[in-house]
Amino acid sequence: TSSKRDGAGTAEVVENSLYGLFLVLINLTIDGAVNSTQDQVFAEDPEITGQHMMCMMNLCSTVLMTAWLLNPFNPELVSALRFLRTHPRAMADIGMFAVCGSLGQCFVFYTLAKFGSLTLTTVTVTRKFLTILISVFYNGHPLNSRQWSATGVVFSGIALDVYMKQTSKKSASRTVSLDEKPTDKHETIESQLLGTPDKLAKVDVVLTAELQPSTEQKIDRKPSTRHELRRRQQLVEVAAS
Repeated sequence: TSSKRDGAGTAEVVENSLYGLFLVLINLTIDGAVNSTQDQVFAEDPEITGQHMMCMMNLCSTVLMTAWLLNPFNPELVSALRFLRTHPRAMADIGMFAVCGSLGQCFVFYTLAKFGSLTLTTVTVTRKFLTILISVFYNGHPLNSRQWSATGVVFSGIALDVYMKQTSKKSASRTVSLDEKPTDKHETIESQLLGTPDKLAKVDVVLTAELQPSTEQKIDRKPSTRHELRRRQQLVEVAAS
């Protein structure tokens, strides 16, 4: 009799485990589809903000949850109201949970609109993982070898993601530095002179007038003045070319 009970209990545990894995798979599939759709919506319409997305998501969730709770074949709403009638102090905890959830959603959808779903997923997974580790060490919950292996896999994934992002940023900065050419002094002067035709004509007239010696000036000039005239003559030639 005891062996039959043990066998039935083992079969029930296996069935529940498979059912739980199936639900997790559905959750991950829908979550991935929602994240990619949100990124597409933000890319196609820049006017949509994180608050708009949060409002629409909460409206859709409210409609679906109301339809599920008002289903006559679903006893969850009746049992929840009965529980609150028996334990009215739970209303304060529910209200606190709702306020914290609302504030958390503001940060979540801001991160989603500003940095994308991949960064948001990394942040949320890291937060959940650190929460689990704090709970394990603070409350003294033991972990077996498989659970520690899963912990190492999560840490490795987060570290690899950070390393890949840093590597991509360094390669992008190197590419930009190689593409940038040092500006030559003559090219800068020429670009300033050749900005517009009107500006070029004005510069040409002014420099030509300055280069023409007046009758009051002496023929013998200092070497510095000759050097300055030569430099201005080069500027006129650059502007004319």
